[in-house]
Amino acid sequence: MTRLKDWHWPWTQPKPTVIGELKVLALNYKPVDFAKVPREDAFKRLKNAFGDQLLDNRLNLRDLEYLLVTPDLLDQFNDIFRKFKPRYSPELFDCDNFALLYMAYFSLFSSYIWQLRTGFAVGMVSGKFSFSKGEHQLNIVLLESSVVFVEPQNGVVRGINTEGSVVRFKYL
Repeated sequence: MTRLKDWHWPWTQPKPTVIGELKVLALNYKPVDFAKVPREDAFKRLKNAFGDQLLDNRLNLRDLEYLLVTPDLLDQFNDIFRKFKPRYSPELFDCDNFALLYMAYFSLFSSYIWQLRTGFAVGMVSGKFSFSKGEHQLNIVLLESSVVFVEPQNGVVRGINTEGSVVRFKYL
């Protein structure tokens, strides 16, 4: 017989949260699943990806080494981020806020991977891009074989094509 305290009303069931889903996703990974690169290698990858389109020619890499993101992880993470992203609101929660939140959630996710001691190569860029109107902020992710832009407002992943763009690198 089911006791009353073991039964939940349908409206009292716990709702999924972004933190809960990131914790579950982290259970699927171990530190050995990711390639690690020193800061100098990450710097070279970014310089090669941007070429001459980098406006101030500065790259702000704060850590000594980074983990490269796998394509599968990027897809899984973007699926979770899309489900829980906030509503867009001009000036209150727009592209720069989405890009910061995306980076923060990626950092939070990495903290849930057991014995992980290095952060992922996920950063933020701003500029005028050929595919957007006016000034815009995006996330940048170093994958094992390439560097991509991620539009955090909709999860679209784009290869780095900076033709017709002016890019300012924020940080990684």
